[in-house]
Amino acid sequence: MSFCSFSYLTLLIFVVPLYYLLPQKLRIFLIIIASYYFYCAWKPVYGILILFSSLLDYFAAIGIDRTNSTKVKKTFLMMSIFGNLGILFYFKYTNFAIDVFNSLLGVLGRKPMNLSLHILLPIGVSFYTFQTLGYTIDVYRGRIKPCKNIWTMLAFVSFFPQLVAGPIEKAEDLMPQLETKHRFSFKNINDGILRILWGLFKKMVISDRLYIMAYPVIALKGNLPPEKLLVFAFFFSIIIYADFSAYTDIAIGSAKLLGINLTENFNFPYLKANISDFWNSWHITLTRWVKDYIFFPLGGVSKNLKKTGFNLFFVMFLIGLWHGANYNFVLWGILQGVALIIYFFWKIKFFRKLKKKRFFKGILWKAFSYLLTQLTWISIGVLFFAKDMVLVKNFWKNLFTGKWGKINSPLFSYGLLFVFLCYFVHFLHGKIVEKELLKDFPIYLKPFAMILLTYVVIIFSVSPTQFIYYQF
Repeated sequence: MSFCSFSYLTLLIFVVPLYYLLPQKLRIFLIIIASYYFYCAWKPVYGILILFSSLLDYFAAIGIDRTNSTKVKKTFLMMSIFGNLGILFYFKYTNFAIDVFNSLLGVLGRKPMNLSLHILLPIGVSFYTFQTLGYTIDVYRGRIKPCKNIWTMLAFVSFFPQLVAGPIEKAEDLMPQLETKHRFSFKNINDGILRILWGLFKKMVISDRLYIMAYPVIALKGNLPPEKLLVFAFFFSIIIYADFSAYTDIAIGSAKLLGINLTENFNFPYLKANISDFWNSWHITLTRWVKDYIFFPLGGVSKNLKKTGFNLFFVMFLIGLWHGANYNFVLWGILQGVALIIYFFWKIKFFRKLKKKRFFKGILWKAFSYLLTQLTWISIGVLFFAKDMVLVKNFWKNLFTGKWGKINSPLFSYGLLFVFLCYFVHFLHGKIVEKELLKDFPIYLKPFAMILLTYVVIIFSVSPTQFIYYQF
């Protein structure tokens, strides 16, 4: 079930009023039923996977808490890790592993295996397995106590607003909210509806419309004139942000209708002036998860620069692989890791000595740093949309060695103007949030904003495509 469908609108219209009418004890059951209905509307059998992960971590966490034996605690933790990652690896990486193995056989001069499994990737499996696994690890570390109410656990893993594409919530943040009695609030309803409409605007008016324009790059495998490729590279950067942040907006808005606050997943990454700040502002809950459960256990940032460099490279490689079982995502993660390593060594070895100089405090350096960061993201970002490496090769080859056409063409001139406007709106939105200008926005004016956004979405939207992160 897509957020952009009438089916989802119907679900919200049914669930939200009923949630506040029901007694507190029954609300958790409504959330569970709505969540499984939301997910199983796509493919019912895969609801079993969510139930399995929920029960596995529910009993594993209780087992960890009830024993004093370190060995037994580790056994329960390993059950959770292998159970959840086993599901993820089987559905997401089996065919990719076969492809890699066949490639190695080809290099060795051996005949490849004639094997291909027709495995349909469950939507959202990368998100909910990380969420429930993080819960068990936190119990093992003694950070939280295990959940004793199995219904709360089922709701925590399957909570429908953020089930498919996050935010990846921590148990200590979401579980108490699921057990709290939330009173009906016009402010929550207004804020939730506005956030949902803003998400629909970004998805259906911005992202989907730009994707239709940029699709020839994919269909023609990058065999286009340089001026078009340059515009489309910027389009792709806007598409991925508008699409994914739109999902997050709708998820946060939907939860807000029930009085539940989800974690912000973006903090205006296209305003950041270095790659480290960028990643701390992009897909925040995934970055937080990787830091807490992989990066810091590996040693994080240490005095050993080589070890720190390896840690940065390794976690970005894993983030790339997490995004998709394909060579383009692996390379995307590797290049992001290289960019982070370069920035880290620049900051440690050189910038600490140079930052006191006037030039490095001035606006020219800030502008250069900002442009370099954004261009790094945009140039690597082409890999995110590539179906194969042929597209990537042709894209960069034609961009730098192709024959330029008319730069005064409508696509080039109006395209770059639109890109500038999108970045400018992103900047204004960031300043509005930073200064909390909407905090005291009169409640009686919000319906007018809703009507305006609804009108724009209906008039200017195109047929919605699937959310990009549904494939992860």
